[in-house]
Amino acid sequence: MEREENAVESVNPRDAREALDRAAGARERSARAAVHPGWYYPAMGCCLLIAFVSVSADLMVWGVPFGIGIGPALIALIASGASGATPDRSYATPATRRISYLFALLVVVLAALGLVLEWVADMQWSAAACGLVALALTVALGRRLDRTRADELGGGEVRP
Repeated sequence: MEREENAVESVNPRDAREALDRAAGARERSARAAVHPGWYYPAMGCCLLIAFVSVSADLMVWGVPFGIGIGPALIALIASGASGATPDRSYATPATRRISYLFALLVVVLAALGLVLEWVADMQWSAAACGLVALALTVALGRRLDRTRADELGGGEVRP
């Protein structure tokens, strides 16, 4: 009786190969779906740039809410419809969480630096300059985030 429970079921090699191919295909599709469209990170960076520039241009009343709230929400909605990738996927794996936390920390430091230089040191347009750095960081770290997520999801390197 015990022998029947532990018996190894023989599997047809062709069926096993097909099952492995289907699993690999599913992993690759999942990894591809986790990648944002190529325009996503530049658009998000431009929203941050608008928020930073609005500080320098004394237009914070509309620029900051649009740059850190309305604009990113609209872009995320459009990207979600276009590719299925959503901002919550930035935390899908341990390495992507680390990149996301690093990005958030760097943006907060840039915002603080820009505000101090703009308002305390009275250096005009310094917040806007920090916004340009935030735009570059958004694009660079965002694309790194997508590559890392695709690698960790098992789909190999997937380019947006």
